Amino acid sequence: MRLTIHYVKTVSTPGRYTDDGNTGLSLLVKKSGSKSWTQRLRINGQRKDIGLGSVKDITLEKARSIAAMNKQSVLDGRTLGHTNDITFKDAAEKVIDNHTGWKNPKTRQNWQNVFEQYVYPAIGDVPVAKVNTGQVMDILLPLWNDKQCTAKKVRQRTSKVFRWAIAHGHRLDDPAGEALRAAMPAITKKVKHFKAQPHGQIAKTVEAIRTCTAYPITKLALEFTVLTACRSGEVRGARWSEIDLDNRVWTIPAARMKMGIDHQVPLPDRCMAILKEAQHLGAGCDLVFPSIRAKVLSDNTLSKLLRDNKIATTVHGFRSSFRDWAAECSSAPREIAEYCLAHIVGEGAELAYRRTDYFEKRRALMQQWGDYLAQ
Repeated sequence: MRLTIHYVKTVSTPGRYTDDGNTGLSLLVKKSGSKSWTQRLRINGQRKDIGLGSVKDITLEKARSIAAMNKQSVLDGRTLGHTNDITFKDAAEKVIDNHTGWKNPKTRQNWQNVFEQYVYPAIGDVPVAKVNTGQVMDILLPLWNDKQCTAKKVRQRTSKVFRWAIAHGHRLDDPAGEALRAAMPAITKKVKHFKAQPHGQIAKTVEAIRTCTAYPITKLALEFTVLTACRSGEVRGARWSEIDLDNRVWTIPAARMKMGIDHQVPLPDRCMAILKEAQHLGAGCDLVFPSIRAKVLSDNTLSKLLRDNKIATTVHGFRSSFRDWAAECSSAPREIAEYCLAHIVGEGAELAYRRTDYFEKRRALMQQWGDYLAQ
């Protein structure tokens, strides 16, 4: 049959679906739900399956165009792919420059740093069309066991560059894709939890924060973080335009949330008192907790306060302390506590039919948490 845009979008049964025609183009649907284009050609008497890239990156029309070009190249006896010399570094820079969804400049710079430190020294000057799986594997192997998080970033980001190259006709496959991941040695995941205090110690910690000699706005920001169980970046980037003082609600926009979804945070009594004090100290700045220079507090500011006062936890650890308290000292169901942490609970149909975010129940639980810390 001849594939259609609607069929490509909706088909979910794993298998290979051949597009009508003589180019050998097929849609490959995996058990994981991922979809990609492949092309089966006979080159020098041998059958060869060529990956053309993900459906997310390449439209049906583009896939057909690439497949037709490849087929003609084989018939003409020409080498597949472009003969231009765009390097891997050139391609990576285009991927970075063309991306518009950076959450902040640091994320963009992090991509740049990863490429410059681990990838460019090995393949930066190599034409993107000529990089092979072995070269990518040589980059990853020294990182694979000891720097697992970094290795994952390197593989995923180099794969994105190769998928860009496929979409623009510079090469036909992704040497950092699924085949490479399957070929890498198995590793044992080492789970490292953020250091956290038992919830019974948090009230004493909050008192220590209030009475220390740190910059007043920093102290307010850290206490607000503890009371709301929010992430450091969400609090440091909070703006008055997000705060509804009358209804005691802080709405964090999707662009600043890890899950990319708007999140409403109920504000208990002590949070309202903190906001009142922050208004006085902020002197009209749009940021709720501005630095001395009226900019967003750095990501190290709150951590430094903890270190300077020898408080044995991390900023993120307060979320863990809250979660333990909710499980041990409240009657709140698991999903209510998880929603307070802006975690998505459930999957598939369950999420599709759920329309509530349990806001009023979360309001009650967060007030209980504030009262617990005030004891």
